Amino acid sequence: MTWWGVAALVVLAVPCVALVVWVVREQRSARRRRRFLERHKERSVAGIRERVTHEREVERIANADTQVLPAISPDNVPTQPLPAYIPLPQRKRPHVERRPTPWPRQRYANQPDKEVMQRILYGLKRLE
Repeated sequence: MTWWGVAALVVLAVPCVALVVWVVREQRSARRRRRFLERHKERSVAGIRERVTHEREVERIANADTQVLPAISPDNVPTQPLPAYIPLPQRKRPHVERRPTPWPRQRYANQPDKEVMQRILYGLKRLE
């Protein structure tokens, strides 16, 4: 290998090695950044926003009006409990009410030709 070959190899190899080193460092720094954010969630912007929305929701729920259905109505008459099972209304089922009919109910519109069927059966027998 001549000096020109070595020079060309260095000119091509050095940027490639530098690129690989740069990519590896970026991935490690991104991984390190993600690990730091996972450890210190309360310090990140998303963590602060999440905590503030959670506190607001807790406060809203704590200050919400509560409505409880009374067990006794205001005029001191017991209320009627809801039944556990409410039957559905009966629906019509024509397929059950109709008398059974033999199948098919009507003849086929186009019956196969007997000659053609005979030729098909003959051809199938010849295939065996």
